[in-house]
Amino acid sequence: MDPRKIMYDCRLIGDFCIHCGKQPSDDCNSPKFNRDHIPSKVLLDKPYPENLAVVFVCEDCNNSLSLDEEYLACFMECVISGSVNPEHIKREKIKRRLLESPALSKLISESMQVFPDGSIMWSPELDRIQKVIEKLARGHVSVDYYKAPDVLERPSSIQITPFQEMSREQYDNFNSAHLGGLWPEVGVRAFERSAKEGENSWQVVQKDRYRYMVSWQDQIVVRIALSEYLACEVIWELE
Repeated sequence: MDPRKIMYDCRLIGDFCIHCGKQPSDDCNSPKFNRDHIPSKVLLDKPYPENLAVVFVCEDCNNSLSLDEEYLACFMECVISGSVNPEHIKREKIKRRLLESPALSKLISESMQVFPDGSIMWSPELDRIQKVIEKLARGHVSVDYYKAPDVLERPSSIQITPFQEMSREQYDNFNSAHLGGLWPEVGVRAFERSAKEGENSWQVVQKDRYRYMVSWQDQIVVRIALSEYLACEVIWELE
């Protein structure tokens, strides 16, 4: 029997917000809940991958992070393109968003500094970017291992670095194909992948756009590569 087909883990539908731990209830003041894609579609291009993972989130958390996700996607694409001018942006959805939101375009433009020699420096709103990376990392742990309660607390560390600023050793270490870790339980996505012969730890959601890996050992480590430009690592230390 193919171990990937032993069961479909219906627990992944979710019964509490993976970000704040709130649960649905009959209370009229209970928050509304949504299913949120991991990774967020704003970070991907059409056609979207099949069977894109979803997690259970409350409406408050979902709404509070949506604008930050949009900011990250637009800011990163402007940095990659070296311009805030929509005509120079390659990703169509980002080009449209910059045209539709003059305020967002102005915000990013004001973070851009051009020097006399033509070089450009950007000043990102790091707190907003960190919130998005933390959200993505928590979502991947929740989906891959169904261990959301263990990552409800803030991470021990969040590192975000453009690949071009890494040394060769740092680059090779980040891209290491396998981090090791515990064997996943039957039914979760990590178990399904472990049954595939030759499968390594990097999971490519969309080529050249989004990949990630999760390690669960004496600490939880999530690595995410965005548009092959931004290297992100989130760590939760386990007691």
